[in-house]
Amino acid sequence: MKNAKLGIGSVVMAMCLGATGAVAETTVRMWSFLDPSKDTPRERALAQIITGFERKHSDIKIKVEPQIWHQLADKFTLAAGSGGAPDVAWINYPKLVVPINAGVVADLKPLFQNELSAGAQEDFITKAPLDAVTVGGKVLAAPMFMLSGVVMYRKDAFSKQGLSPADVKTWDGMLAASRQLTEKTNGQTSSWGMGIALSKDGASTNPLLVGLLELQPKVFDEKCRPTVATEAGVKALQMQADFVMKSATSPEAMARTSDDNQDLFTAGRQAIVVGGSSRVSSTREKAAWDASQLGILKWPSWTGAISGPYVMDGWFAVVWNKSPNAKAAAAFVEYMMSREVAPLWTLVGGQVPFRKSVIAMPEMKSDANAWMTQVTEGWSENVAFLPSECNAGALNSDLNEATQKVITGRATPLEALKEVERLGAERL
Repeated sequence: MKNAKLGIGSVVMAMCLGATGAVAETTVRMWSFLDPSKDTPRERALAQIITGFERKHSDIKIKVEPQIWHQLADKFTLAAGSGGAPDVAWINYPKLVVPINAGVVADLKPLFQNELSAGAQEDFITKAPLDAVTVGGKVLAAPMFMLSGVVMYRKDAFSKQGLSPADVKTWDGMLAASRQLTEKTNGQTSSWGMGIALSKDGASTNPLLVGLLELQPKVFDEKCRPTVATEAGVKALQMQADFVMKSATSPEAMARTSDDNQDLFTAGRQAIVVGGSSRVSSTREKAAWDASQLGILKWPSWTGAISGPYVMDGWFAVVWNKSPNAKAAAAFVEYMMSREVAPLWTLVGGQVPFRKSVIAMPEMKSDANAWMTQVTEGWSENVAFLPSECNAGALNSDLNEATQKVITGRATPLEALKEVERLGAERL
């Protein structure tokens, strides 16, 4: 009898191990806007991180299924509702409200081993990202890297027109400089001064929001309804519309996403561009002009006394709360945000660090990384963090649509902003 049991056990063991003797693998599916098979800085970093994790966990394989970045939150939430979500999804901060409010993300606290401990958090420059996603004592997302909108410019274009960063400290100065930087060839505009992405799709931080937050730090009420139809909102909206209406920004900006905008800047068709801090490294690599001429400007403000506020957001990873592989998925998410791999996100991926240990590295003193210091200086001077429970992503889209209405004469700034408030309240 004992031998019979041993024989059955051996068969079961063989079935589990397979002919090669390998341990059965768990495949963790992850949706991200990054594709580790591609060759941009962040995608190279992710590929190295996956390789490192799989070496440590031979029984876990990571399968990345790339997605369009501004569709991730909605698509993941819908997939979770139908039972077909991936184990892990990357969500940008303004859209975290969608899966969080739908109740489809797991509490990472009981799933993580180290990175949520008090000692581990001491390495963070700020605990604000984790605080923002901690709801009722549950940690519902893990920060991958922190971002903000930044203003990139071409130093050579400024020099050609006798301009310097001191000329663009205010919004009036930025508008005047952008008009001066707009160039024409044979009567046609060949290069625009300022690039702003005004499409509703994938909308992110733009001058309107920065200018509004400086004058009015709260743009949502206690119920997360937008409160933007104000004197400050009218002033900021008119300022943004003026870039198009006064020939400093192409009218085609109304149909352009941030991806379109960045491509035009790297091609040399815009002298200044509003984009994410995450894009600086890839811009340096792809620029059709001398990349040493890439500079970072502080956000303009109304008076120029200090910079305008840097609106903080970033990319977070969530684990589906009904994932059959939740433990393995959480292990990978924890590894991606760990102190161990943080240098890869910065030194390979070109992301501004939010860990003290990375900032202290000798490599951060190189000329190639000097722009990161400029961004962190801006962060230390003036920052804003919109509440995670409110739909900041929808607000950005609605503000872009309001800008389009003013540019095309379909509404006054106040009328357009009242519609933003109505849409925000209706969406709730």
